[in-house]
Amino acid sequence: MLKLFRRKESLKKFFLGFILVFISAALVISLAPLPSATTGPTQLGTLAEYKGEEVTELHLQRALDTQFRGSPLGREPAIRAQFAPRVLDELLFRYVGIDEARRLGLTVSNEELTAYLRTLPWLYPEGNFVGMDRYELIIQSQSRMTVAEFEAQMRESLLLDKLRWVASDGLEVSDAEVREEFHRRSDQVQIDYVLFDPSRYLQAVKIEAAQLEAYFAANQGKYSVREQRRLRYVLIDPDRVRADAEVSEEDIRAYYRSRLDEFRVQERAQVSHILFRTLGQSEEEAALAEQKASDVLKQARAGTEFAKLAEEHSEDATAAVGGDLGWVYRGQTVSEFERAAFTLEPNTISDLIKTTYGFHILKVADRQKAHLETFDQVQDRLRPILEGQKRDAALGALANRVERALRARPTAFSEVAAELDLRVRETPLFRHGQAVTDLGTENNVHDLAFRLREGEVGTAVSVPKGRVIVQLIERLEEHLPTLDQVRARVEQDYRAGQSGVVARERAGELATQAAEVGDFKKAARSLRLRWTRSSLFARTQYLDDLGSAASLGPAFSLEEGEFSKVVEAGGNTVVFEVVKRQAADEAGLDEQREILREDLSARKRSLAYELHRQSLFRQLEITGELVRYPQTMATFLSSYQQ
Repeated sequence: MLKLFRRKESLKKFFLGFILVFISAALVISLAPLPSATTGPTQLGTLAEYKGEEVTELHLQRALDTQFRGSPLGREPAIRAQFAPRVLDELLFRYVGIDEARRLGLTVSNEELTAYLRTLPWLYPEGNFVGMDRYELIIQSQSRMTVAEFEAQMRESLLLDKLRWVASDGLEVSDAEVREEFHRRSDQVQIDYVLFDPSRYLQAVKIEAAQLEAYFAANQGKYSVREQRRLRYVLIDPDRVRADAEVSEEDIRAYYRSRLDEFRVQERAQVSHILFRTLGQSEEEAALAEQKASDVLKQARAGTEFAKLAEEHSEDATAAVGGDLGWVYRGQTVSEFERAAFTLEPNTISDLIKTTYGFHILKVADRQKAHLETFDQVQDRLRPILEGQKRDAALGALANRVERALRARPTAFSEVAAELDLRVRETPLFRHGQAVTDLGTENNVHDLAFRLREGEVGTAVSVPKGRVIVQLIERLEEHLPTLDQVRARVEQDYRAGQSGVVARERAGELATQAAEVGDFKKAARSLRLRWTRSSLFARTQYLDDLGSAASLGPAFSLEEGEFSKVVEAGGNTVVFEVVKRQAADEAGLDEQREILREDLSARKRSLAYELHRQSLFRQLEITGELVRYPQTMATFLSSYQQ
């Protein structure tokens, strides 16, 4: 239904996965301004430079932390390493892309920025602005930015979004491409296969001292021990100041009276709808859609549950929630839709409504005129906000007092803490970004820990459990271990790598034997190998043993009775014979046509934009304005293998 809402310019949501918006479960990147830099990689851990500005390991680590905030995937080193190169490109393109957009004369107006901010549910819950104080508090607590800095980043993100649209505009998808994609997704094959799991060959790998030493020498950076720190700290729990955070009814009334504009509700209607799309369709297709809409309208008026009809028939994203759009405000939707929404009585169903998107059936659950929310209506909502503000202020004041006392007597850290009735705790040695009990992976704590001198007490900083004051008690610089220090890891890695080689050799024997005798199963039996028959599967399916069927690409080009060479699939090695091919019935093409066309169009636009990005990167690398340091990146990635 979002497409129903008007925009002065259609800001397609292609690039906003990397915009800093605070929505739960979102994976986003915080793109803070890079520090000033001098010529050459003078900073330890510089990954790249753009026009003299450095992107360091610290910037990339922060971006990854924010990307995976709240996600268990962030605790998987392999996943972080996999995402790191792409995230580095996004950090660089934040600058490259903005320069390019400005060169093309693209801008973002204040009206466009305001229109986007109004789409953020945490900023405009139910369409109402949370108020400047709350806005500033959310931005500061979530990003440690000012509102001006946050809105500047939003403006840059919208500018990049415009650049993406310009770079991918005008692309079309032909009917032939749609048909080809239909068959690519829907054609099925069945195979007989022999699976060679590398883990079965671990013990077959012989480890010679010279080979292990050569492997270690070639991969020594992988085993580098990164810089580490150990801290002593005290944690100040919010419960210590809970009694100081009590809020009276008069406090809430004073807050309410001082911000009456925040509680003015615009005229609004609570609406559900069912959409039958006609956009881009022929007259005949539109007529069929209208007929279908009329039939569904009759069912709705006969008493069939509206939400159930929306789930079954609506061609809008809201179908999954029964067509529910929530509260709609005047000026937010196209005129035909708005006219019906604001004239229907509650609990009534509209006639068919024609808009540029198709035919709609509306049901209005409630309507409200513009009004001022009363104190009684909002006081329960305001109390936790004011309590939180008061608690944060009291906690900050207490933390500052503790900090001053500890910084005044750093050599007596434990004694001072005991005098203040605070428990002293210590961390193990940890790397920057590594999760630590009580301290988590909060950038403010880790940044501070890696700036302090031994024995120095830091400033009070916020962590999820409250406020913490830390003292650095040990620092371990980055160093390369000897082979004896990491022998067990090196042997494990060497054996894992070589087991894959053995698996491919065994698979190669089967492929060669099958080619010689012309019989896949006979060849498997001669090598005492067990083969398995799959069910019919399409390219888009996932197979338990083999992983994504897309990795079995040759299976979809071979004829029945032909067999493959060695193929890597799902972390294993496989050799197979195609026993059956089944082309999809094109009767199903019409049903999927528009979805396929939209998917192909999105894929083309993404590819065009990515090519444009890479072209810009190459040009800047040729001119020397963009410089990458691949060895530093390799060292950074190797840190996730420890």
